[in-house]
Amino acid sequence: MKNILNFIKIWGIAILLISAPAYASTLDDLNQQKKDIQDSIAANKQDIKNIQDMINSLGAQTAATQKQISITNQIIDLTSQQITETQAQIDQKQKELDQKKADLNETVVNYYETGTPSTIEIVVSSDNLSDIINQSQYMQSLSDQIDNQAKAIAQVKADLQNQKNDLEKQKNDLEAQRNSLADQQRNLNIQADAKNQLLSQTKSQQSQLKADLDNVSASIYAERQKLGGYTSGGTGGYPWASADTNGIDPFGFYYRQCTSYAAWYFNAIEGKDWYSFRVYGINRSSNGGDWADLGAHQGYSVSSTPRPGAIASWPAGGIFGAYGHVAIVQSVNSNGTINVSEYNWIQYSYSERHNVSPSGARFIY
Repeated sequence: MKNILNFIKIWGIAILLISAPAYASTLDDLNQQKKDIQDSIAANKQDIKNIQDMINSLGAQTAATQKQISITNQIIDLTSQQITETQAQIDQKQKELDQKKADLNETVVNYYETGTPSTIEIVVSSDNLSDIINQSQYMQSLSDQIDNQAKAIAQVKADLQNQKNDLEKQKNDLEAQRNSLADQQRNLNIQADAKNQLLSQTKSQQSQLKADLDNVSASIYAERQKLGGYTSGGTGGYPWASADTNGIDPFGFYYRQCTSYAAWYFNAIEGKDWYSFRVYGINRSSNGGDWADLGAHQGYSVSSTPRPGAIASWPAGGIFGAYGHVAIVQSVNSNGTINVSEYNWIQYSYSERHNVSPSGARFIY
């Protein structure tokens, strides 16, 4: 008997599998592909941001290095000018020194050409001792004066030469620093070129991923359309029917998504506040499948019983995609099915579905 029951059970499962809609497996696969691609796009987008940040950083470093090179060149030019001016001063002092030496030589020559009188001659020719001493002291003083002036000039020249040597050393150090900065700048440019090439490749990958996402999304929408039971056209009054789908509406949702339409309807038509978690600064998903939690967070009732004007939230999976789906209940039929208005059941567009099963949905009012 137990074997018979097991046999019946196995066949029952087999019948269920055979009778299950073929599109369910297809949609699940497509939804998983879509989610995987969207995750890759998000990761790729972060890679692009990181690479761009590195390029910006390298650009800032390159600009700072170029500025430092410019400043160093200015200092080198100033130092070279100081070296030139110092050399001119050295040359001038050398001329003065040469002149003093010439003056000294001329004094000595004149002294000896006029003859060097002996002490007796000086005594005989002089009227008194004072004249003798004064003449001798004058000659010695003149010689000492010229000699001292020459020594002073020689010292100034030596000091100037030392100053010039220091300036030349400073210039050599600055030139070495400039060459090092130039090498650093070349390395930064090489890194920037490599990062730009990587950025180009990553952006190309992003474009390919978006193309893949469009293809998968188109397949999902095609599977939905096979189910029928909907009408499309118009906007349902939704004010952002032509908005960029990458933009975010005043309620914190992406334009032309099911969530944006439902939030707009609840706020504008029902007069009830409804915002995404991100508006509250809460780091949680506000995908359609999470709206039961979002409704509870905002103090609304959440039930499995539909009523007109309520938000219907279906969990992720199958025809409801990888993130779930939301719609607005327009009416409840006598057989328990519901009629809904919604966005993005047909890609980024307004549509209405009729006689929709409320099974699995949560209703927020």
